[in-house]
Amino acid sequence: MKKNMLYILLIVCLLVTLLFYIAGCGKEPEQEDGSITITITELDNHYGLDFYAREYERKNPNVKVVVNRPIGADFNGLFTNPDFLGYQKHLEMGLMSNTGDDILCLNDVDYYKYAASGLLVDFYSLLKDDPDFNEDNYFMNVIEAFEYKGGLYVFPLHFDFQLMGVNLHVNSELVNAYKQYDKISVRDLLDLYQRFNPGQYSLGYMLTPPLLILTEMDSFVDREKATCDFTNQRFLNLLNDSRMATAKDQDWRGGFIKGVWSLEDEIEFSKKYMFQPAYNFQLQYIIPQREDKNFTHFIPVVSDDGKATIGSLVPPTQLAISKGSKHKEAAWEFIKYLIRAREFLAGESNSMHINKSTTEKISATNIQNCYYRTDMSEAGLVFAEDREYALKAGMEKIMGTSSMPMRFPGSKVIYDSDEEYWSIFEQYRLNVMSAEQVASWLQNRTEIRLKE
Repeated sequence: MKKNMLYILLIVCLLVTLLFYIAGCGKEPEQEDGSITITITELDNHYGLDFYAREYERKNPNVKVVVNRPIGADFNGLFTNPDFLGYQKHLEMGLMSNTGDDILCLNDVDYYKYAASGLLVDFYSLLKDDPDFNEDNYFMNVIEAFEYKGGLYVFPLHFDFQLMGVNLHVNSELVNAYKQYDKISVRDLLDLYQRFNPGQYSLGYMLTPPLLILTEMDSFVDREKATCDFTNQRFLNLLNDSRMATAKDQDWRGGFIKGVWSLEDEIEFSKKYMFQPAYNFQLQYIIPQREDKNFTHFIPVVSDDGKATIGSLVPPTQLAISKGSKHKEAAWEFIKYLIRAREFLAGESNSMHINKSTTEKISATNIQNCYYRTDMSEAGLVFAEDREYALKAGMEKIMGTSSMPMRFPGSKVIYDSDEEYWSIFEQYRLNVMSAEQVASWLQNRTEIRLKE
C-alpha cells in the first residue's frame, strides 16, 4: 500500500513539474539586463512583417521581436500552402496551454470563441490608460465593428469597404436610377436587376448566392447571443432572388479571391454583368471615374436597413494579444508601431489604414500614382489634369465613411473552410435542394457551430 502511495506521489510530482514546464515553454522571461522578447504568430509573410520587426528592434534595443510561422510558409517565410485549420489548431493549443505567442494574427480565424473563453486581452483595457491613443485619430467605427460583448479582442490594422459600380452599357434607365444612390444594399441591387435587366445580363461577377450569403451572414447571425435565424422570409427572398439573377453557367464559387481585374476582364464583364464589385485595391475606384468607361459610379455597399457600411469579404489584418502573455504592454507598443509605420499593410495593399492621418498620407500618394500608370489611365481614370480634384473627392469619400457604423462579414469564417457549404449551394444550383432546404441546413449547421 505504502509502495503504491509512493508511486502515486511520484507521478503527481512529475505531472506538476511537467505542467510548470509547459506553462513556461515558449515564454522567454525578462533578461537580467531588462531586455524582453515578444513573439508573434502569423500564417504567412504578411506585408514584410520581418522587416518591421527588425526596424523595431533597431529603435528599441531592449526588445527582441520573434515572428513565428508554424504552418504555410517555407524557410524564407514565403506564402506557400496555407493550412487554415492546422493554423487554428496551433493557435488553440498555444492559447489553452498558455504557451502561445504574445501576439496572434487572427485573419479569417473565428476569434469570438477565444474571446468568449477569456483567452484574449481586451484592448480597451490597454487603450484607456494609453496617453498616445487619441480616438479622433482613428476610424473608430471600424474598430467598434470588431467589438464582442463590450470588449475589443482583436485590433484591425487596415480595412476595405465593399464598393459597387454599374455597367454603363446596359441601358440609360438603369444608370440614371443607380446614380440616385450614394450607397446601396444587396436588396437594392436585386430590385434594380428585376426592374431594368433587358435579359442578357446577370447580377455581377462574384455576386452569386453563396457569396452574397457570406456577405450578409452577420445580419442572420448574432455572435454575442450565439443565435441565428435563416428561416425568415428575408433570407429566402435573398436566396431565391440572387439565384434568379445568376447566369446558369456562372461559377458560383470561382473568382472569390480576385478583387481587382484587368482592362480585358472589365471589357468581358461589361458584356455579362449589370454590376461590378471592387473588394480590394479600391483607391482606383474611390476616385471619380471617366463617364466613358465600362463600370462607373462606385459607391459603398450597406446593410439592408442602410445603417451600416459593409466591410470587404477580404479580411483585414486583425491582431490579438494572448491573455497569458507576460508582456502585454510591450506587445501593444509593437502593434502601435505597426499602426504608425505608414508603409505597413496599407502601403502595399491600397487598403485604408486604421489611422486617419496615415490613410490620408498613403491614399494621397497612391491616388496620385494612379495617374502616372498608363494601364490605369486606359482602364478609365479621369485625366491627369484632374488629379487634384480627384484626390480631394476621393479623400472626402474615405473620411466620410467614419461617420457611419461598419459591419464586417465576421461570421463568414464559420464556413470559409467548409466544403459542405459550397456543396449545398451546388445542389441548390442544380435544383437538387430547395431554398427552404438550404435555409434549414444553414440553420442547423450554424447552431452547432455557434455552440462549439
